[in-house]
Amino acid sequence: MDKARKRASIPKYQVYNNALKDIYVDKSFQDVQMDRKLWGRIFESSIGCWLMNEAFRHRWSLYYWREGADKVDFVLRRLDKTVAIEVKSNNESDTRGLHVFQEKFHPVQSVIVGQSGIPAEIFLSMDLQELFT
Repeated sequence: MDKARKRASIPKYQVYNNALKDIYVDKSFQDVQMDRKLWGRIFESSIGCWLMNEAFRHRWSLYYWREGADKVDFVLRRLDKTVAIEVKSNNESDTRGLHVFQEKFHPVQSVIVGQSGIPAEIFLSMDLQELFT
């Protein structure tokens, strides 16, 4: 992934603490879970917060990737190794972007976090260094 492509991408804003963003959501937790679009954004942002903090702690780089309609939610880089992470808050199965990314960049690992992959509670308790092996 070259620097020019990273700079040309539309920015993806991510907070370090989801509470700073979610304080402005004027719905109960149950109502948020029923709103699939809102729940998806909060769920993805929660995973992103954790990834940002882990990346900062380990001195890794954290990006996202988008090319046309294809995207990968998070891309972790450690030295010359890349891990692609797609977040799915429901049973959505569209992983085309992940497959395109795999073909182009050959990450050491690609994972889906959520109902159709690694459950969030397991992913959030993992040692992410294991993803780079």
